[in-house]
Amino acid sequence: MLLLDGCSRQMDVSDTAVQQVQTVETETQVMVTGELQNQSEPTSQETESYAKLNETTSANTAKKEKHLLTSDELSEIEDMLNGRGRFKYLTYGFLQSGYESPEYVDLGLVLYCGAGIKGDALTDAEKEAYRRQVDEIYTDMTRLTTKQINTFCIDTMGIELKDHKGTIYGSYLPEFDAYYFQHGDTNFRIVHCISGYVEDNHYYVLSDDVDYYFFDSQCLTVLKKSDDNYLFVSNQFIVTEGVEKNVEELNGLVRIYHSEIKDNYQSDLDFSSNIFETDKRIYTKHELLNMNPYLLEIARNEIYARNGYIFESSRLKEFFKQFSWYQEQVSRVSFSDDMLNKYEIANRDLIKSIEVWRN
Repeated sequence: MLLLDGCSRQMDVSDTAVQQVQTVETETQVMVTGELQNQSEPTSQETESYAKLNETTSANTAKKEKHLLTSDELSEIEDMLNGRGRFKYLTYGFLQSGYESPEYVDLGLVLYCGAGIKGDALTDAEKEAYRRQVDEIYTDMTRLTTKQINTFCIDTMGIELKDHKGTIYGSYLPEFDAYYFQHGDTNFRIVHCISGYVEDNHYYVLSDDVDYYFFDSQCLTVLKKSDDNYLFVSNQFIVTEGVEKNVEELNGLVRIYHSEIKDNYQSDLDFSSNIFETDKRIYTKHELLNMNPYLLEIARNEIYARNGYIFESSRLKEFFKQFSWYQEQVSRVSFSDDMLNKYEIANRDLIKSIEVWRN
């Protein structure tokens, strides 16, 4: 269960954390025992996971030719995500941001460690320009030209770089027409595909990762088959039931978030400042989709904390008490929307809609 505090309901997730949309029509259940008889038999665990995954798809998507992904199909998609076998790219980064269409994927996370693209070493002129325009070079550096990234976008999403509307946290040097990414291996992950099904040439895949520290969640990823390749369509995070972040872990998530948006590692939190700007501007849906569920929980409840709300959750109370600006003043029964400004109301409602969509 992910606690979503005080001023709003708690949201429960199913045993495999896969209850975020409506239930599919019962005819899809028949396909597990009908159309699959001529394919390699799925394990009982796969069949059980499929039944639960079915619950995530809206009733109006029940179309013809729907079938459970076999072990071989899941293994191939797993190879694709992990850059194994015949697949030349490392594409696990597509599972590290939330997006409803590929134009809004966070390419910074996808390309952070190079995504398997072979980039040339920096020339002395590039190193000098980077130090002059950006920063000193402290870690490993990946250099990718605009042409390389454009080819990658076409191969993995079916769109050109010019059509991309999301973020790229790499530093762009126009004189070399290239992006530069300073990095360690901090976002590297090994993806495990749990279950999935294919319908109308779209692959719906439930996956998790092996020992990835950033957040405890699974991903529901939609892929489209194109010739002998897979194109990324969408991705959403699903929080695992019963997993909660403690205060120290929440602090770590906020530090990572601030490090990413400022493109500069933040070793400590500033407990005198707000975490988000939800009282000053309206966040876009795609900015919020890019946050994992725990950050969304903080963002929504910070709106209440900033206005003196007294949390009933001991975890949230302990978290916000770290900040010098938090003053416990208003109980649950006394709190009203009149205390919030227009930005706070708009951001809260948008965050709630994303939380409902994910669950």
